[in-house]
Amino acid sequence: MGEHRTLGGFYLVVHGTRVKSEGSIWGFPQTQEGSIMTSSGARLILMLLAPAVVGLGVTACTQSASAPPHTQGFTAKTPSRESAPSFSAPTGSATATAPTSSPTSASASRVTIIGMADGRYAARITAVDSRGRLVTFDVVQLFLGEAAATAAAQDHAERIPPPNDVWIRNQSHLLRTLFVTYTAPITVNDLGGAITHSSVKNLQVTLARLGQFPDLNGGIFWLTVRHGVVTQIAEQYLP
Repeated sequence: MGEHRTLGGFYLVVHGTRVKSEGSIWGFPQTQEGSIMTSSGARLILMLLAPAVVGLGVTACTQSASAPPHTQGFTAKTPSRESAPSFSAPTGSATATAPTSSPTSASASRVTIIGMADGRYAARITAVDSRGRLVTFDVVQLFLGEAAATAAAQDHAERIPPPNDVWIRNQSHLLRTLFVTYTAPITVNDLGGAITHSSVKNLQVTLARLGQFPDLNGGIFWLTVRHGVVTQIAEQYLP
């Protein structure tokens, strides 16, 4: 048994039969070689298998004829190497960045950094931030000896000359905060008297130790400023 393709689909043909190419499957014209159906067995097989073969042909035609639905406004795109998002692989370990030694490395929300011209300034230190290496101070004018008497008279002081020939003028209470360099030398004398047993001997200390002295703002310090940072701090001895 074989098959014969026509415009209408596939049809079974029992082996031993002949079908003319120009004939119709429904007509099954006979030739001299024989008839299409010669036995009841072949007719039974044809009746059993014909519905299945016809169903397969209809299904194949239906699948090939149906087109994929088209959705307005959406375009399907097959992922490709170019269209896929790229991700950077993480490094092997995290690296902490140390703050740079500059005035802006401290928190600007807590202090206001005011630039100053290069020079040496007499000041009262009001606060020390050793972790941020910041010093907050109030610039004053210091007069000693005869200059102290002159300045006290100009300021209408009650006593002229002033006690111990020392006069401190403070025209503004503006506080300034500057960064202290890591190599800046810091010395005290009167504040370190309990350690050196002398009020005139200079004692070199760290910035953290400077901030630990009691009554720090009671003394006068000379601050050397270069390029907007403090490069030296030295306490002024006052009799």
